[in-house]
Amino acid sequence: MRFERITVRCREQYRSQQEPTAFHWRGREYLIRTILDRWYEGHLSRQRVPQRYYRVLTEENQRFVIRYNELFDGWGLLIPEGQEPAPHPADPA
Repeated sequence: MRFERITVRCREQYRSQQEPTAFHWRGREYLIRTILDRWYEGHLSRQRVPQRYYRVLTEENQRFVIRYNELFDGWGLLIPEGQEPAPHPADPA
């Protein structure tokens, strides 16, 4: 699995990074219509980093998996099958 860093807008409630409502990926904003599924990883083990995963459906009917890494306070998007990873900023174009 390969993830790319993204920025995410969340529902403003009692907890930061609560529930995603939109995300920015490769220069585009995607509005999230609904969260189809969610699951957690690493919360029961001290050896694993706590992460929250969301399978989302966008307003354009696209499905993505995004995750929130609690240790680094950062979001990532699972690169869809058939998509090439974005070039690293230090890589020559």
